[in-house]
Amino acid sequence: MTENIKPGDILMFEVGDDRLSKAIGKLTKSNVCHCALAVSSNELIEMRGNGVQKKNISDYKDEIIFKLNLRDEKDMMPVINAAEKYMADGIPYDWPSLVMIGGLLVYSRFNKKLKHKRIVNPILGVACWSLDKLLIKINNSGSNEAMMCSQFVYQCYLDAGEGYYIEIENGLIFADKECDEPSLSDLLSNEDDIEMAPILTIDPSEIDEEQLAQELFDALDYETGDVEYEHLDGGVFAKTLSNAKRFMDLVEKILDVIGPDIPRPALFVTPADICFHSANLERHVIPYGK
Repeated sequence: MTENIKPGDILMFEVGDDRLSKAIGKLTKSNVCHCALAVSSNELIEMRGNGVQKKNISDYKDEIIFKLNLRDEKDMMPVINAAEKYMADGIPYDWPSLVMIGGLLVYSRFNKKLKHKRIVNPILGVACWSLDKLLIKINNSGSNEAMMCSQFVYQCYLDAGEGYYIEIENGLIFADKECDEPSLSDLLSNEDDIEMAPILTIDPSEIDEEQLAQELFDALDYETGDVEYEHLDGGVFAKTLSNAKRFMDLVEKILDVIGPDIPRPALFVTPADICFHSANLERHVIPYGK
């Protein structure tokens, strides 16, 4: 497998058996849930919950199913240097999985049927709690360094400069603006009088991300037919918009501090967006174990 991998290639991982990756796969309607950056034919750099790390590609021979590279051949050292710098600086990854899922629920255009609305509120509630704690941490630390983009390789290509930026077309987040299914963020832009939900008071030990991910997976898997929007004062949906507004407000406050110059939805770009909706990347299948 490794003999065909070149420095700068993006490596795509197949959805695994854990609940979070399965939920992300179901949410993005794809078979990929994670990506990493090849820095040689044998090594990759990736972002996991414990930070940026370098690993042997052979350790993932049964998980990596695609590789992607720029259509126009370029010197990939700017991309690799960006990744190496994040690793050398020990930049923390402060974008928990439920924050990423919360962003997908807020910005993606699949809310019209709202089959999964019963689980949206607890996920957004926990995501807002996580963002609030992150904002406090950033303000108290006096540092504005953190990895915020949900996809590490997307950020590295962005940092590499002009000509490297991954161009997403009609992906889950960067959907066609003519789409007739508005996102929660679209609905919020038309409602100025929505109050933000209060931040939850949560004991960290009580948060079961895996259980919330499983409930979301089950909800997305449950076909109920067309369901119209509830009236804005109709309870569940009003609370959903309230939580979504707080989520977006917290994201904005954090970015005002750390200031990455990217579109807000780009914070939640998905592996599926990169793998299947990149106009300037070529995708190649990697056979298992080869």
